[in-house]
Amino acid sequence: NASSASDLLGALRDIIPTASNEKPVYLEGHRWRYAIVSKPVGKPFLSDPENALTIAGDYMLGPNVEHAFLSGKKAAAHITANL
Repeated sequence: NASSASDLLGALRDIIPTASNEKPVYLEGHRWRYAIVSKPVGKPFLSDPENALTIAGDYMLGPNVEHAFLSGKKAAAHITANL
């Protein structure tokens, strides 16, 4: 819901103060009901260094929010290690 999304935005701004200077174009929260992956990719992320593209998500490892978190965390580590 909108309140949860606002709370999360506030937490992000606490972690990244420069984010306070930006107003979101679109902000919405929803429950984790969209993950219906039956056959995950099996890797935490996919990366195309030539195009500077890395993708992550629950569909990479499994159908739970924890899978999305782990996928994003691994992708972020990969991106920052290759800056």
